[in-house]
Amino acid sequence: MAGNDQDLNAYKIVKPAPEAFDKLRLIPFFNIFREDEQLAAVIGNSTWLRVPEGTHVIKEGDQCYDFFVLVKGSARVVKGGSELATIERGEVFGEMGALLHQPRTADIVAHEECVLFRMFVSNLNKLPIDVVLLIITRFYRATATRLQAADKKLAEREV
Repeated sequence: MAGNDQDLNAYKIVKPAPEAFDKLRLIPFFNIFREDEQLAAVIGNSTWLRVPEGTHVIKEGDQCYDFFVLVKGSARVVKGGSELATIERGEVFGEMGALLHQPRTADIVAHEECVLFRMFVSNLNKLPIDVVLLIITRFYRATATRLQAADKKLAEREV
């Protein structure tokens, strides 16, 4: 693990308690965990962060093996100084670099104060296989959605 880990560790907050599980399930990423035991396993193998506006959560070129879920707030995807997209509540980001062990392809910057769920990809090995399959399915859907949006933008440019 490299990159901005030291910077982000300064923003750690307390993990949600089981009493908050019903509220967490209102957030798209967490609604896939139907059983409290599944959600507890995921929460237990993660870190939670509260980052101020303007914080670089991910820096282009960094080699990091973590992924995030935006629990509260919004963030901007920036590449070469241009804003490419906005990340909203419940969205997963950073999963491609984490899974492929490749450098980050863009900056992710907190547009406002954000609460983030963070998990290192190596922690997937500590989870039950049914939980891992749920997470991987969520990654697949997030990636497919982004690819579909990119295809649409390309098609609009060609017209």
